This record gives sequence, structure tokens and C-alpha cells, in this order.
Amino acid sequence: MRRFALSNLRDYGMGKKASEEKIIEEIQYLIKVFESHEGKPFNVTKSINYAVSNIISSIIYGSRFDYSDEEFTEMTQSATYWLNWTSFNPTLICPIPNSVNGSEGFKTARHLAQHGKWLTLNPEMRVRFQDKISRPKYCERLRMPVNQ
Repeated sequence: MRRFALSNLRDYGMGKKASEEKIIEEIQYLIKVFESHEGKPFNVTKSINYAVSNIISSIIYGSRFDYSDEEFTEMTQSATYWLNWTSFNPTLICPIPNSVNGSEGFKTARHLAQHGKWLTLNPEMRVRFQDKISRPKYCERLRMPVNQ
């Protein structure tokens, strides 16, 4: 699933200069919203949700929505509502049965905990995690001495 998601995101421009430019463009709109409140306190949640939704929209569809577009605000609020519910209770997305046809269909919490413990205690896995974390950003790779 992870590999599928990453390959599709790369197809849509993840890690490329074009997606970085779209993010910077959307940040300009977000700054205007912040400035419109003239330093007064306000809830930034909706504005940030709209910005994130617009970034995804501009990468996938090639266009963005205005923050005052009624259809856009309804879709974003609906998605936020369902994401909050499913993050609170992931079984709403895919119910996990206790057994399938009388046999254990899914690993138990104990097995998952043991697997997590193995991942963190295994020196090779720790090195692989650190390598992933330490990788430079895509735009920084071109400026590295190795590539010059």
C-alpha cells in the first residue's frame, strides 16, 4: 500500500519543483487570509484545511478553489468531519472482524506489539529508519558536492 501511494504521488509531482511552487503559491493566499484579520486572534483550522485542500487540488486537477467558494467549503468541511471520525476510530474505514470463517483472520495486538518491538530493537532496522530520516530533500540533492 505504501509503495502504491508513493508511486502515485510521484506521478502527480511529489518531490518535484512544480509541487513546491504550488505550495508556495497557496501560502501566498493563506498569508492574505491571515493579514485580513489584522492581528486579531482567530481560529486558523479552516484556513489551513482550505490551503491543504487547494494544494492537493492544484497538484491533482491543476486548479485551485477560492476560499469563499461554497461548494469547496462544504466539501472540505465534510472531508474534515469524516477524517476526524476515522482517525478516532479506524475500524470505520475497514471493520476488523475477530475471526474469518472460524479462523483468526487478523493478527492480534500482541503480534503487532512484538513486530514493533522487533523493528525497534533490530539494529539493521534502526539503521534503515535513520537512513530514511537523514535523506536530503529532492531540491537539495542537486546542490550536493557529489552531484557537482
